[in-house]
Amino acid sequence: IAFVPMEVEDLNLKRNVPNAAPIAVAGDEVSVAAVALINNSPQLVMEFADLGDEHDGLSWFKLPRSGTISVDQINRLRFAEKRLETSLYLALSEDSWTLKHLPEATLLYEEPFNFLALVIEDASRYSSADELMKVMFESKPFCFWSMVDEGTRQLEYLLAAKRVDPKSRRMAEFGARSEFLVMRRAAVQWIGEENLKELRSEVEKVLASEPMTNDLFMACLASLSMLDGLPPAEFEKAPPVEHVLPIVKDAKRSASLRATALRMLPPTLKELDAKLLGEMLTVKKEEPGDSRPPFADELRREAVRTLQHSPIPERDELLRPIAVDESLDVHLRADAVAGLAPVDHHAKLNDGTRDLLVKMVRGRYPTLAIEAMRSLRGPLIAARDQPERDPQVADLLKVLTELKKKEMADFGPSNEFTEIGEELMLVLGKQSLKKPSVDDPAGLDLSAADAGRRVFFRTNGAGCFKCHTVGGRGGQVGPDLTVIARTMDRRKLAESILEPSKEISPQFTTWAVETTSGKVLTGMLLGEEVNGDLRLGDNAGKIFFVPFNDIETRQPLKTSIMPEKLHEQLTPSEFRDLIAYLETLK
Repeated sequence: IAFVPMEVEDLNLKRNVPNAAPIAVAGDEVSVAAVALINNSPQLVMEFADLGDEHDGLSWFKLPRSGTISVDQINRLRFAEKRLETSLYLALSEDSWTLKHLPEATLLYEEPFNFLALVIEDASRYSSADELMKVMFESKPFCFWSMVDEGTRQLEYLLAAKRVDPKSRRMAEFGARSEFLVMRRAAVQWIGEENLKELRSEVEKVLASEPMTNDLFMACLASLSMLDGLPPAEFEKAPPVEHVLPIVKDAKRSASLRATALRMLPPTLKELDAKLLGEMLTVKKEEPGDSRPPFADELRREAVRTLQHSPIPERDELLRPIAVDESLDVHLRADAVAGLAPVDHHAKLNDGTRDLLVKMVRGRYPTLAIEAMRSLRGPLIAARDQPERDPQVADLLKVLTELKKKEMADFGPSNEFTEIGEELMLVLGKQSLKKPSVDDPAGLDLSAADAGRRVFFRTNGAGCFKCHTVGGRGGQVGPDLTVIARTMDRRKLAESILEPSKEISPQFTTWAVETTSGKVLTGMLLGEEVNGDLRLGDNAGKIFFVPFNDIETRQPLKTSIMPEKLHEQLTPSEFRDLIAYLETLK
C-alpha cells in the first residue's frame, strides 16, 4: 500500500458504498495479519478497536461507534486486498456488528505467494511440523463465502511447516500426495531443496500424475535433478534429458503427460526420430468415446510443432498428411503447413512440398492459404529474381501479381485477401517500412493468437523462437516469455519489438568483449563458468564461450541484442498476430 501515492484517487476498485459508514472487518488468520498491517499504514488513516467477538468462524474487528470511513478509504482497503492477495470482508450497515455480506467486496486471487510470508511468520510460532499438521486438520476453515480456497489454506500450513522443520518427511509427503496442484508443486520443491532422498519416489509419482502443468512438470524435473546432485545453475541451462525422454517414449503414459514432456525437449535431439514422432501423430485416444479433453490431439499438435524445427529428412513426409487431412482442426493443419517452410529463404523445397503449398495458396481455406503463402516466401522471392529456377512457383507469383493489378477482385474485400496482398507486397519488396502504431487499438487485433504463435515459431520468419522460450520451446538467449503478459500490456509488448533498446533490464545487457587477438565479440552474458570463461548468446540465438585467458576487456552496451527494424521482416497482419499471441502468455 505504501507504494501507492496519496494523490492516486481512482484505484479501479470503486463500489457504490455510503460516503461515510461504520465498518467491521472479518477474517481468518490471514486477514487478521492483514488488518495489523493496514492499521499501521499511512495510506489508511483509521483506527480499529480491539479484536471483537467471533461469529460464524470469523474474527471481527470494528471501528469505534463514533468512527467513520470515507469512500476513498474503502477503495484503499479494497486495494489492500489486491496488494496483499487475500480477502477482507466488509460489513457496512447502520450497526457495525450486523453481518451484512457484500459479495462485491470479495476478490479471488490465484497466486497468494506475496502475502504468504506474513502468514508463515505468524504460523511459525508452532513448535513442530506435526503440530502444524494437526492444527491444519482440526482448525475450522474460513467462512462459507470465503474466497480463500482449501488448497491455499493448506499451502499456508505446508510452507509454515517447512520453515519450522525443513526435514519433516511427514508434511512433505502429505503435500506431494495432495489433490491440490499448489500443494504438490510446493512439496516437490521442498523435497528437492532439502535433499529428502527418501521421498524421491513421491516426486516421481507426482511427475506421472494428472493433471499436469508446465510449472509443476518443471518443478518435478528440478527436484529430481537436485536429488541427483545437479547444481541448480546447470538445470537452468536445460532440463535433463534423462528424466524427460523416457516419458516421451513411453506409449503407456498418458498423451497429455507425453505432450508436456515433448515440449521440454530440443527438436534436434537425435532420439526424436521419424518412428517416434510418427507414432505420436497417429496416437489414439485413451478410451473409445473419451469425453475428457482431447489429449491425443494435444500430443499430435506437440509432435507437429517439434517437427517444425526438426532436422530429420522425413519431416515433410510426416507433415504433409496432417496438412491435407480435412478431419483435423484447421489450426493444427496450419501448424503443419507452417512447418513445411524451408529453414531459410535460399533453401529449395522438394517437389511434393512445393506442389502442396502452391495448391493450398489457391485452395478454399483462407487460413491455410495464408500459411502456405508464408511458407513459400523464400521460393517466391527467388522466383521474383530468377523465374527459371522454379517455373511452378514463378507461375503462382505471376498469377498473384495479376490479381493484385486487378485489385484481386476474385478474393473480395475479406481480411484474408488483405493478408494475401500483404504477403505479396513483402515478396515483391514493396511492403511498407512504416512502423506500426503502438497506440492504435485497431492495429493490435486480439483474435489471432494461433496465427501469432506460428509467426513466433516460423523458421523462415523473424525468428523470435531462436532467442526466446515459451512454454519450454525456444532459445535460451533472451528473456523467457512464457508469462510475459503478466508484466507487459499490449502497448509495452509492441514497443519492445519496435524499440528494443528503449528499456533494457540489467540482466539482459549486451556486452562487447574484446579478445587478446583484437577481435570484438558481442552478445548477452548468460553466465560465467567457475574458471572465468564467459557464456554469451548472440542475436541469432547461438550460444558461444569466450575463454577467460582470451578476454582483454569487456564493456556493457546501451543497445539491445534484439535486432532493430524487426517489424520490417513482418507484414502488418503478422505483427498484429504476434502481439495477440504474446498477450495470451499469462
